Amino acid sequence: MSDIRNFTPLWDAWEIEPISEDRLAIGEGSFGKVYKAFREDFGRRYECAIKHISLPQSDEEVRELLYEQLSDDVSIASGYYREIVENINNEIGIMHSLRGYTNIVAYEDHLIKPKANGIGYDIFMRMELLTALFEHVKRNALTDTDAAKMGIDICIALEVCAAKNLIHRDIKPQNIFVNSEGHYKLGDFGISRQLEKTTGGLTKIGTYSYMAPEVYRGDEYGANVDIYSLGLLLYRLTNGNRLPFLPLAPDPLRFDDNEKALARRMKGEDMPAPAFADEDFAKVILKMCAYDRNERYRTATEAKAALMQVDTKSKVLPFVASSGNYSLTGNSQSKSSSEGTISRFGDIPSYVASDSQESGTPPPPPKKKRARKQKKKARKKSSTPPSSEAKTNKARLKAVFGYVRELVGKPVFRKKFVRTITILGIVLGILLGLLSLLMFIISIATDDAGFAVAAIIIGIFGCIINALGLRRKKKALAIICLIFCVAAIVGSLAYSGYYIEGGRRYSYYLGDYIDIPYRYGNVFDYIF
Repeated sequence: MSDIRNFTPLWDAWEIEPISEDRLAIGEGSFGKVYKAFREDFGRRYECAIKHISLPQSDEEVRELLYEQLSDDVSIASGYYREIVENINNEIGIMHSLRGYTNIVAYEDHLIKPKANGIGYDIFMRMELLTALFEHVKRNALTDTDAAKMGIDICIALEVCAAKNLIHRDIKPQNIFVNSEGHYKLGDFGISRQLEKTTGGLTKIGTYSYMAPEVYRGDEYGANVDIYSLGLLLYRLTNGNRLPFLPLAPDPLRFDDNEKALARRMKGEDMPAPAFADEDFAKVILKMCAYDRNERYRTATEAKAALMQVDTKSKVLPFVASSGNYSLTGNSQSKSSSEGTISRFGDIPSYVASDSQESGTPPPPPKKKRARKQKKKARKKSSTPPSSEAKTNKARLKAVFGYVRELVGKPVFRKKFVRTITILGIVLGILLGLLSLLMFIISIATDDAGFAVAAIIIGIFGCIINALGLRRKKKALAIICLIFCVAAIVGSLAYSGYYIEGGRRYSYYLGDYIDIPYRYGNVFDYIF
């Protein structure tokens, strides 16, 4: 990534101020860095934040891109990054239209400079100087009142988005900031989503941590996906810095805990209440995080009204729950209480540790359940342990089922499967329609009621398939084939509704005798 000092002074005035001797940036993400900048005019000092995004971030990124394209033509890479920067410029235009709102990060200016080698760009965005949410929480004790205010402020920002028909879709801690007056602000309107295209899409599990289920599945979604993401952020702040289905401290996070928690959340399991939120606050948070979007607050205005009605008590929320004197800053700030100890970022109180949520020490089960568990353990101990081959086969089977479940769960697979079934339905409807009509024609030509029976049976199935086909896009084909099937059924029944009298046949439907000689009988002879 290019060194920002090679471009200073930016806008011919702004210089970069290092944070310390060995640290230049005040923040760093997957796609860029944020720096503190200053300028001085007539003895007055001005400060701002400058975000620097370098595309591509390295020569290796270009090589991988060309390898994927199976080409050595650098113009392909140049055009690829130009398209991404054009999209980013559109997102910057959205930020420009949102200037002047208290709860949205103030955009001030931007620069887009082509790289000297002709491949990629350096993008600079000048914004107001703010403190990131988690940096603010590390420096200041977070109370439930602060958490509720954060939710209200971001709901106000989402109200502005709704008025402009915008959906943020990327609410997470990294995009929430605080100013010196304590106002919480929402930033990064779509910039990261555009930059994800340079790394092959959503590749990290963290990307999905605050994503609504309908977005994850690739379904249609509305503005309340932002309500869901904000609810998860409030859940984390009121749950000892842990998202749903993750164990509370002191239990450490294992390498696959986040993945398992995500899977449970996307299946629609009921979330336990956040450990450190009062009942009213917890109800609001859980409604914001409802799996079914119809059960969530429909708008940011509804969510804001619910949060404003929560009766907070200004109690300190543990940002990191622990059983000892550990905190993010490394300093113990615990104080005793009759219910347990809560440090500034702190300890799990006894009334939470005994809760039924997934914490380190769950409450003891009832006596009957405990007895059953002990018997089950005893049976397991007494039984012969499985052989290594049996364990291997079980692991293989589990891996196969896991692969199939992951494959079926992908939106792309589901779309292809539905498309294939739709095509097969269309083909089957056409074949049944034509076949039933053909059977009817053959039954007339051969005077064989067996073909008429086949025409009726095939026609009935054809009617069912084509009736279902009326819900597809190819409705005209379904209607035509449905007509074929109905005609075959009615014709077969009408043609074979007769009885024999003196070598002639009397048709019930024609009301007269017909002179076609009788050979094999009629439909009713076959059925009865």
